[in-house]
Amino acid sequence: MRLRRNTLLVLSCIFACSLTCASSAYASEQLNKVKAVFLFKFFDYVSWPDNETETDTLCTYGHHPFGQDLHYIAKMRQAKKTEVIALSSLSEIDKCQILYIDNPKDQKELSKVDIKETLVVSSSRAAINYGGIISMEEQFGRVQLYINLKTARDKKLNISSRLLEISEVMR
Repeated sequence: MRLRRNTLLVLSCIFACSLTCASSAYASEQLNKVKAVFLFKFFDYVSWPDNETETDTLCTYGHHPFGQDLHYIAKMRQAKKTEVIALSSLSEIDKCQILYIDNPKDQKELSKVDIKETLVVSSSRAAINYGGIISMEEQFGRVQLYINLKTARDKKLNISSRLLEISEVMR
């Protein structure tokens, strides 16, 4: 009887852990979808000096958590045609209006590149030290935005006050 009770207890714990892990993975997946949507909304709330192009360009460098979501959202966007490009080198950054970098090692490479008018977005505030402008961090199950306004102005990017209102601004 005792063995049976212990077995049930162990199985219950395993089941509870698997539910927690599954719900945690689901929550993380949903937060990544929110981040993907934010990337495209930045086109609406940031102005570039030479914004006469017919196509918006969103680039990624290195591994990112979005899978095919970026391509799917780009196709669904009606405001303007959007091209999604996976860069193989940061030397190609001039192609991009927005560049997303997820990996901290890749973020450090930003300091080696001359970034002119590209909105660099990352998953970590640490990237702001290397030339990043917006960080999208997960906090308490939500996405918190951090914006380096000084770097944005240095790159001649104008960020809407509506975006600044929902962000923590670093000056």
